[in-house]
Amino acid sequence: MTSIVNLKRKDLLSLPLKKDSNIKEYENIIVVPTNKKHDSSWRLMALIGVEKIDKVYTPTELIGYCDDINLILPDKCYRYEPIRYDMLLSNCIRMWSHHYVFAVGMTLSSTDIHVIHNKTYNEI
Repeated sequence: MTSIVNLKRKDLLSLPLKKDSNIKEYENIIVVPTNKKHDSSWRLMALIGVEKIDKVYTPTELIGYCDDINLILPDKCYRYEPIRYDMLLSNCIRMWSHHYVFAVGMTLSSTDIHVIHNKTYNEI
C-alpha cells in the first residue's frame, strides 16, 4: 500500500461507507474536500477513518459527509498533548495525535468528533 501521504482523493472517496451510526474510534481522521454543497451553502467534507493495522496507518472507511466539525475535547486536555494536523499531497487534511483517538458516531451536517485519551499511548 502507498504511504498515507500519497493517497489520492478519489481513492479515499471510494472507500466503503460506514454502515451504522454506532460510535467508532479512529487513530486519525482525514478530511477530504468535495465538490458537493450542503443546503446551507457551505461545502461538504468527507470524513475518512484511519486505523492502525499491523503498525501501518490505513484508511478503512468513509465515515460520512458534513459541512462543519465540532471537536469535543476531554475535560483534561493539556498543552503538551496536542491534536495535530498535516496535509496529504492531495490537499486533504489529516487530524492526528500521539495522545488521543477520535470517536465518531452519526455524521450529520454538523458532526461531533469526540477526542478521547489513547489507551494504548504507552505502547508507542
